[in-house]
Amino acid sequence: MVLNPDGSYVGAFPREQLAFLRRDLTENRARPTVICGHIPSVSAFPIYAGLAHTVGANIEVSAAEIATNTPALLEVITQTKANVRLVLAGHLHHLERIDLDDICFLNGGAVCGNFWRGPKLGCAEGFSILDLQSDGSFVAKYQSIGWTAKSLPS
Repeated sequence: MVLNPDGSYVGAFPREQLAFLRRDLTENRARPTVICGHIPSVSAFPIYAGLAHTVGANIEVSAAEIATNTPALLEVITQTKANVRLVLAGHLHHLERIDLDDICFLNGGAVCGNFWRGPKLGCAEGFSILDLQSDGSFVAKYQSIGWTAKSLPS
């Protein structure tokens, strides 16, 4: 995430983070690796949730919703030949799993759901439980916390 002077932000992997990741993945190329971030690098949720807009023949999504330079992240993973199997993110408060080229992009829900006002578009308040194996395989399960939103005072 890149913070702008006005307090807004852009979902992106800054150059310094990519350089760090390149070094770390190069040194640990064989080790199964999970990359964790906040803003998703891959997501269809903005389209699903109506956060994307058609402009001419293009679909536009706010740079605050998904990372704007995911190809740079994928280039680092590919060039280092690292054993990255899972990329985690949150931010959108909705559970989403997208598997592309042997990498799972898992975007978690949120314990607060839709900011304590109930589920977010059907995604219950909860968290992910990951069972990571030494060979790089994993099982992901979403656990609802069973919380029921009550009316908040105005």
